[in-house]
Amino acid sequence: MALQMLDLNGAQQGVIMKHNKDKSAPILLFLHGGPGFPAYPLISANRVELEQEFTVCYWDQRGTGSSYKAAKGGDSLTLEQLLADTLELIAFLRKTYAQEKIYVLGHSWGSILGTLAAQKMPEHLHAYIGVGQIGIQFESEKEAYDYLVSEAARRSDEKAKRELARRKFDEDYYQNRAYGAVRFKYTRKYAVGFTRDGYSNSRLIREIMRCPEYRWKDKFNVFAGSGLSYQKLAKEISTTNLTRTVPELKVPAYFLHGQYDYQTTYQQAYNFYTSLKAPVKQFHTFSESAHSPFLEEPKKFINLLKTIRETVAS
Repeated sequence: MALQMLDLNGAQQGVIMKHNKDKSAPILLFLHGGPGFPAYPLISANRVELEQEFTVCYWDQRGTGSSYKAAKGGDSLTLEQLLADTLELIAFLRKTYAQEKIYVLGHSWGSILGTLAAQKMPEHLHAYIGVGQIGIQFESEKEAYDYLVSEAARRSDEKAKRELARRKFDEDYYQNRAYGAVRFKYTRKYAVGFTRDGYSNSRLIREIMRCPEYRWKDKFNVFAGSGLSYQKLAKEISTTNLTRTVPELKVPAYFLHGQYDYQTTYQQAYNFYTSLKAPVKQFHTFSESAHSPFLEEPKKFINLLKTIRETVAS
């Protein structure tokens, strides 16, 4: 279906709806990561058909792609505003599709929004699904850095050892562009980043530019929006501690995590899972994935979503 522009809290924001053939299928709201980087072009290019089990709403969050202008130069890019937009969109989907409850899936940065939305309005959700779940982001980043250092030593990768030593991890890591570049380089090289196979920049650009639902300006705004969103939200993300702010959810919670994920580490996601109180909770490991199991093990991912849907419905 074509891109739709919705008014969410006074700002025009884009959504793409992928409909299940059954009109009564439950709604899944997919909250992308980044921040500011849309999931839909990649999911579409790789033919990951989540609509086999749901009617799926892919939303470009404020400041992202088709919603770039809604950022208003960055002034409105705050966790509080994006959470308010999320809640507004949930209300819109419930009303439009005449469904009392929907599912929310949060990936990476989107897992912060999804977890907080589930905490705010549990009565409107069937379940929360966290993918590449964030727990304590500072601890996750420290664990990732320590892993890269140890892996460089194990491989006798002298260049990596030198570069990592020159750009040490500290509490202001999110402001250090040189550190971020080295981290990105070696999570990709060691197959523990966005995907195990590295997901090259040329592939990423190609998939965005070929996205048929996007207008030309949306495609170029993906890159502008990603930079702006990170600039405005990085501090909030880096200081996130969901184990403290969300001790309990009153909806079923499912966590789907790649074993090799050092973007948001497997261990920190599992720590959040174990600390969380929920009426039902499950943690599922994707043994061949890093940060994006829906791209890396799509068949298993979709089958698991089917099982979750059937379990919740029973």
